[in-house]
Amino acid sequence: MSSRGPVLPVLVAVLLVAVVLCPVVFIVQMSFRTGLEAFRMPPTLVFSPTLRNYADLVEGKFVRSLVNSTVTSTSTTALALLLGVPAAYAFSRARIRATGLVSLWT
Repeated sequence: MSSRGPVLPVLVAVLLVAVVLCPVVFIVQMSFRTGLEAFRMPPTLVFSPTLRNYADLVEGKFVRSLVNSTVTSTSTTALALLLGVPAAYAFSRARIRATGLVSLWT
């Protein structure tokens, strides 16, 4: 056993983190490219970054769509909790003979 500790698990963890983060870094890098630079084959490592893509996002209908989606998902979650929590409480307190059937259904 070496005095440095478990080297192999650390190397595996670093490799897994690199595998997971590489696509994220690539996508973030692509968001700062122009349309022509983003789809150039083969992709270049050196490019002139631009914030135009983000300006187009804010100026367009994206913000309104994001607000609509947030309102819809929040209200749907609230409604599900409003109905689901009391129902779950009632199921947990009720004395039902066919408990296996109810457990299978839920």
